[in-house]
Amino acid sequence: VCILFAYAFTSVLLYIFDRFSPYSYQNNKERYKDDDEKREFTFKECLWFCMTSLTPQGGGEAPKNLSGRLVAATWWLFGFIIIASYTANLAAFLTVSRLDTPIESLDDLSNQYKVQYAPMNGTSTMTYFERMAYIEKKFYEIWKDMSLNDSMSDVERAKLAVWDYPVSDKYTKMWQSMQEAGLPNTFEKALERVRKSTSSSEGFAYIGDATDIRYLVLTNCDLQIVGEEFSRKPYAVAVQQGSPLKDQFNDAI
Repeated sequence: VCILFAYAFTSVLLYIFDRFSPYSYQNNKERYKDDDEKREFTFKECLWFCMTSLTPQGGGEAPKNLSGRLVAATWWLFGFIIIASYTANLAAFLTVSRLDTPIESLDDLSNQYKVQYAPMNGTSTMTYFERMAYIEKKFYEIWKDMSLNDSMSDVERAKLAVWDYPVSDKYTKMWQSMQEAGLPNTFEKALERVRKSTSSSEGFAYIGDATDIRYLVLTNCDLQIVGEEFSRKPYAVAVQQGSPLKDQFNDAI
């Protein structure tokens, strides 16, 4: 809107200055009769001049009068700033869009910080991450105790010298991130946090049982499953020994 207003305002100024200036071509044709280019700035011509000035072809011959040339120069400077700003913003937008990599796995989720994630509090998924973090911590303590053991010989100690930490701390970091994000206490609260996410690159991701999440995706068009399943566990239905429900469940499954 502002650009259109500036375009119309500049065109009107050019027309007024060329119409009433004693140094313009239309008011001083005898003086410029020997010039190769003779351009009379009518209102339509002013509109055309301002529009073509924003293109690489240029607006053509500028007004003869000084006031008109000052207006034209101001319009050229304005157009240059607008085009340069648009080009810079477009380049920055396209660059940032390419840098935003989508989350497609659990590793992608653990290697970023924009999307918070957590399972529901008290579930088997929470227990899985808690135990994996505990195991990593125990492995680290075992490796550290071995490295600092004074009873080891120099040769044995040299074999433990490494440049990279031999035990992964992936689940330790993930469990810490989950605790910082806060584990939802109910399934409804977890779903609410997911739906409040601003975009696919910022917000909250719920980690839960694949069966529950598949059902949610089937019944809600605004949700999607990301990544592959991990730590698969079989389901079982327990009934009383000799119960007729056993055969019914087997047939149904």
